[in-house]
Amino acid sequence: MLKGYSRKQYRTFKHFTMTTAIDKKQEALDKLTEGIKALLESGDWENYLKTQAKFHNYSASNCFLILTQCPEASQVAGYNTWKKLRRQVRKGEKAIQILAPLKRKVEDEETGESKYSHFK
Repeated sequence: MLKGYSRKQYRTFKHFTMTTAIDKKQEALDKLTEGIKALLESGDWENYLKTQAKFHNYSASNCFLILTQCPEASQVAGYNTWKKLRRQVRKGEKAIQILAPLKRKVEDEETGESKYSHFK
C-alpha cells in the first residue's frame, strides 16, 4: 500500500491505474487491427517490409503499430532510454504506443476472477 493513503484511496488508485492500462492496451490493439486492415486493402507491403527491416527486434504487431502511428520513424525508444542516450524529447511530441510484454495478474471487477494480462 502507498504511504499516506487510506485503504479506500489506495483501492481507487489501484483501480484507476489498472483501468487506464487496460484502456491503453485496448487502444493499441484497435490501432493494430486498423493498420492490418489498411495494409491488406492498400497492398502496401513494401512499406511494412521496410519498417520490419528497420525494427527487426520488434514483433510484427509492434511494427504494424509503429508504421500506422509514425511511418517516418527511424528509431523508437522510451523516454528514459532517450535520456540515457543524452537525447531530449521535444516538448509536445506524442508517444508511439506499442505492446510491451508483461505478465501480471488482473482481477475482473465484475466477476471477481483473476486472469493474466500479457501486455502492458
